[in-house]
Amino acid sequence: MSKLTKTVKNRKHDSKRIGTVVFMLLFFSLIMTGCAQNRRTAISGNWEKTVAPNQTSNLTGYAFADDGIMTLYTGYDQNLTITDYDWHIDKNNPTLLDIDSRTNPAEHQQARFFIAGDSLYLCFDLKVSKADVMSAENQYLKTDRFSFSEWIPAAELAKDKAAKDAAINCTLTPETIILKLKDRGLPIGTVLVYSGDTGEEHLLSRPNMHLAKAARFEDTNVPQNPDASEPVGGSVEVYTNYTLAKQRYDYLSVFDEEAGYTYQSGNVLVRVDHAVTPDQAAQYEQALYEIVQ
Repeated sequence: MSKLTKTVKNRKHDSKRIGTVVFMLLFFSLIMTGCAQNRRTAISGNWEKTVAPNQTSNLTGYAFADDGIMTLYTGYDQNLTITDYDWHIDKNNPTLLDIDSRTNPAEHQQARFFIAGDSLYLCFDLKVSKADVMSAENQYLKTDRFSFSEWIPAAELAKDKAAKDAAINCTLTPETIILKLKDRGLPIGTVLVYSGDTGEEHLLSRPNMHLAKAARFEDTNVPQNPDASEPVGGSVEVYTNYTLAKQRYDYLSVFDEEAGYTYQSGNVLVRVDHAVTPDQAAQYEQALYEIVQ
C-alpha cells in the first residue's frame, strides 16, 4: 500500500473519529442543556418555607420568575421585606444556583438546591451533604399564593420608599431640621445639640451614632421632668449616607415598642418618644417627609 493511500485512509479515520467526538459532545451538551432547562422550569414559581420543629415563623418565601429575577420575601410579626436578585443555574453544576443582588453588583451568592415533588430544598452552606440539604430546616413547598400575601402590598410600598430614600442625601444639620419642624407648627421647645464629647449615656455613644450628628428636642405638649438631663419629645439624627441611617433604623425598629416611634427619610431619622401620642407622632413623620426629600 502506498504512503499516499495510507495517508488518505488515516485522514478518513481521523475525520471519522473527530466527527464521532464532536457528535458525542453535542449530544451530551444537548442533554445537559435540556436537563438545565428542565431544572430551571421546575424551580420557577413560588416556594414558601415550611415550619421546622425549632422554628416559630414561616415568613420566608422565594419567587423564581422565568425572566431570571428571584424575589425573596422575609420578615416577622407582619413586617415583611422584599428583595430582588438575579438568578440562574450554575453552568458547571446543575445543583447550584448563582444569585446576584440587583442593587449591589459585588454581592454574589451560591446555594445548593434539590427538588423532590412539590418540595424545594435550598441551602446556602455548600459544604453540607445532600442529606443535610434535604432536611426540614431547608424545605420550601410550592404554592400558588403565599400565606403572607396580605402583607405584600405594604411591603411593596416600603420597598419603593427605600429606593427613593437611597437617592436622598440631606445636608441640613439636626438643629436646622428641628427648626423647620417647629416652623410647621409642631410644639417644639428646648433644643439640645449633641457633640462628640457628651457622656457615655448620651445619644452619640450608642451603636453607629459616632457616624451621625444629632440633636434632641422638647415637645411642649408632653409633661417634662425638671430633674431630667434631656427634654422629653424626640430627636433628629443625620447620617453621612442612607445605608448607615437604614442600619440604625432597622436596629431601632426592633425596640420601637419600648423606645418610641422611628421615622426615616433618606439619611435622616426622627425619633419620637412614647410620651407623644400616635396621632401627634404621625405629624412629625409627615413633616419629616416634607423637609427631607
